Amino acid sequence: MPVYSASSTQWPLLQSKTEQKFKSGLFNVSAEFIRPVGNTALPTQIETSIGPVNVWPEPTVSVGTDGFDRINATGYGVWSATGLSEEIWGLQLGKIQVLLILAKSEGDEMLGKIVDGYFFDTVAVKKMGSQAPPIPSRNGVDGLRVYNANSADVTNSLFSVSSFFPGVTSSSFNGSFQTTLSIVTRPASVRQTTFGEDIVETEASYEIATATLNFGTFTPIATP
Repeated sequence: MPVYSASSTQWPLLQSKTEQKFKSGLFNVSAEFIRPVGNTALPTQIETSIGPVNVWPEPTVSVGTDGFDRINATGYGVWSATGLSEEIWGLQLGKIQVLLILAKSEGDEMLGKIVDGYFFDTVAVKKMGSQAPPIPSRNGVDGLRVYNANSADVTNSLFSVSSFFPGVTSSSFNGSFQTTLSIVTRPASVRQTTFGEDIVETEASYEIATATLNFGTFTPIATP
């Protein structure tokens, strides 16, 4: 049986601890202390590899049969506040809205259709601090992307009007027959978790709200 000796000011004694660093910059430590039964001292800080961190929440106490209480305590800190984030990327089914205007003598006609079979990026990102983290870049590319059914990135691809409106041809109309996607992103959710008094982790989720192909206005070519 181990024998413990300490002055009244040294209780509780640290017995073991486990540290964990998260990609968001959050730091967590779990520790076990002991104190003699009848002693009421509780740890307020835990010494760690990043320095002392405050105990949070209140520790739990288990009374043993060997004359000692076991105290389980946790604490949180920030091991890096800059340049770090935890990212979870995903895909969701999306639809592209295709628009164009036919300018006719009797009045403009808006043509539109919704095309499915595309996949839109989603991302959830965690970062230390109270401000919502922005959309991160991935593989050196900024922003959320759009993919076709073959997993090809079509975000900056040129789309042809003839693939959506076969009747709109260069022999019959003047207009812009190719265009790229216009994408609008939005935050789907923002959530904050506070660990103690001043340790705040913020998580934001982003998705593509709309993906639009707007070919603009086409005017009929006058026949001789």
